[in-house]
Amino acid sequence: MEPEDIDLRHYLEILWKWKWVIALLTGIALLTSAVFSFFVMPAVYETKVTLMVSNAAQNQQSIRPSDTSVVDTVSRIPSMTLNTYLSQITSPYFLRRVIDKMGLKDMTPAALAAQVNPQAIKDTNLIEVRLENTDRVLSASIANTIASEFVQFVSETNQERMTKSLAFLSEQRDLLKEEQAVAYETLAAVQARPNSVTVLTREIAAYSQSLARFREQLVSEQVERSTLEAALVQIEKTLAAIPPVLPAAPGEHASSVSNPEYEEMLKRKQEKDLLAAQSVARIEGLKKEVSALESSLSGMEAQLNEVRNEEERARSHLSRIETTLSLLDTKMVEAQMAQSLNLGETTIAVVSPALEPSSPIKPRRMLNMAVAAVLGGFLSVLLVFILEYLDNTIKTREDVARHLNLGTLGAIPVFDDTDR
Repeated sequence: MEPEDIDLRHYLEILWKWKWVIALLTGIALLTSAVFSFFVMPAVYETKVTLMVSNAAQNQQSIRPSDTSVVDTVSRIPSMTLNTYLSQITSPYFLRRVIDKMGLKDMTPAALAAQVNPQAIKDTNLIEVRLENTDRVLSASIANTIASEFVQFVSETNQERMTKSLAFLSEQRDLLKEEQAVAYETLAAVQARPNSVTVLTREIAAYSQSLARFREQLVSEQVERSTLEAALVQIEKTLAAIPPVLPAAPGEHASSVSNPEYEEMLKRKQEKDLLAAQSVARIEGLKKEVSALESSLSGMEAQLNEVRNEEERARSHLSRIETTLSLLDTKMVEAQMAQSLNLGETTIAVVSPALEPSSPIKPRRMLNMAVAAVLGGFLSVLLVFILEYLDNTIKTREDVARHLNLGTLGAIPVFDDTDR
């Protein structure tokens, strides 16, 4: 079975046959759209207000991450990004402020949020707040109220945060004052002890002088002992060379007599031995004194180091407290200045207030009617082709030839009453 050729004239004949239906349905769609656009759908007016934000970060990463100090974090003026401002404008709390300010009792924050469309203008620090409302006067009034209330809202937020920061800083300052008093008492107690750094330093100096003196005496005694030992060695050599006795002179009865020189040298040797023994005793005594002084000095120096470290820790702790107190005082002054600063008016300015719109943006009547006409025409044509497809009756010779592939012998004319 061969595919049936598409006959464009056949489709045009169908459209012509149903032209009044197509025209009627298209007209109904057009008329319905006109009625809804002109009489049913309310006119919606749009207005906008433009805000300029100073010192706002484009994103959160631009905020300095180096300020990790708790004091810096608490006392820092709030730094808000453009996205933060946009979120605040559409927050239910802020929109409730606007509603209460204008006395719009029948409006909810959600309904107002549906009318507000804030957006940041690309590559600028401008925020454009668009507002849609069916009342042209009310739309401009709401937009301007949002702008003025937002400036006030940012200022109040800063005031609240700075008040909390001041309270926190003041509390910490009082605690540090108490800790400073304790640190002063601790340092004074360390310095007033009997074994304080000053006393120990003075005693160590006195012991050091005594030790130096005894060491000099010890060296002197050791030199003297060495001299005595050398003299004894020489005397012993001399004694070895001198005979202890001398032969008797002729005519004397004794065979020998003692040598006076030897006796003298022996006497000198005994004196030197006594002096050497006394020197050894003195050296041993000096060594004991030096050892005792060195041991005492070592203990006193260890004690001095311990006391000095303790005093240094007390001074360091007091210095840290005083440094922190100075930082707290500085931050409190900064927080007081920030509290007195109207941050809203400083960082946000209304560069273009909202004006009363002259014409509505919705509904777009001509566009709605054009779309309705196109859709009505399309649906009517689709309906006509569906009706033709469902109609399987044969009415004309062309239907016989097309559907039955047969010729016709004749046709029975139809006459109306007048023709008959």
